[in-house]
Amino acid sequence: MDMDEFPQIGVESITRVVGVRHLTVPRTIFEESQMPRAPTPGCASPRTRRRQAESTPRTAPFVAAFVVLLGFEIGQIVGPRNLRNIVLGRYHRPRSEERFFLFVDIEGSTSLAERIGPIAVHRFLDGVFRLASDPIGDHGEIYQYVGDEMVVTWTAAEARGDARPIACFFAIVAALEDVAPAFEREFGVAPRLRAALHAGPVISGEIGDSKRDIVFHGDVMNTAARLEQATRDLDRRFLVSTDALRRLAATERYALEPLGPQALRGRAAPVDVYAVGAPR
Repeated sequence: MDMDEFPQIGVESITRVVGVRHLTVPRTIFEESQMPRAPTPGCASPRTRRRQAESTPRTAPFVAAFVVLLGFEIGQIVGPRNLRNIVLGRYHRPRSEERFFLFVDIEGSTSLAERIGPIAVHRFLDGVFRLASDPIGDHGEIYQYVGDEMVVTWTAAEARGDARPIACFFAIVAALEDVAPAFEREFGVAPRLRAALHAGPVISGEIGDSKRDIVFHGDVMNTAARLEQATRDLDRRFLVSTDALRRLAATERYALEPLGPQALRGRAAPVDVYAVGAPR
């Protein structure tokens, strides 16, 4: 991960991201490095003054390393973009924005858990999510993991070029196909994915107190989840709404199959849908 993505952060920012009301750090790390020492003429021996002079400059690099490592660890937990947005306060006030959401489901994980047990299926899911992280990082931003599902998101501007959400899904598929034999040896099955993509307006903002997070509210997320469920009913691997497709550039290189308006559970109005195949 490129550490240049992170702004300069201090104790207040770290406290806000971690979600701790009172962040106590060792005196030798922050207080001694940042608070000037009051001179004590006549009290310290030459040896003591020399020792103080030699030890004080070494604290600053340690503080810098501590802050960088802490920022890296927090970034691994909340995601580098989330960390940057929280520190900069981008979503401190709710805002309306156009976003894409890609719901990616790992097919057959429930029956797999019954066969190999919960600990083994956790390793299976962790392996899939880890392998998917690089393609997602190259094309988009992970929003959350929900059980055996990944949710990836983009702003409208980020998504448009080169149909990045569609490219993201097929990049994940390719990464998993490369290691399918290893999964079959260890778990007896290779991972298979189903996915759905939808786009539209959402309200984005921070929520929470002891643990803060950036969340998105809107019908677009519910529709994307319903579309992913419809992949089973329609026997298609990847569904994309027309609303999402018309917002993307360079979609002509994919195999597009119009399926027409589809009734989705929980929605009164049908949604016009395409099945999308791998690049031609």
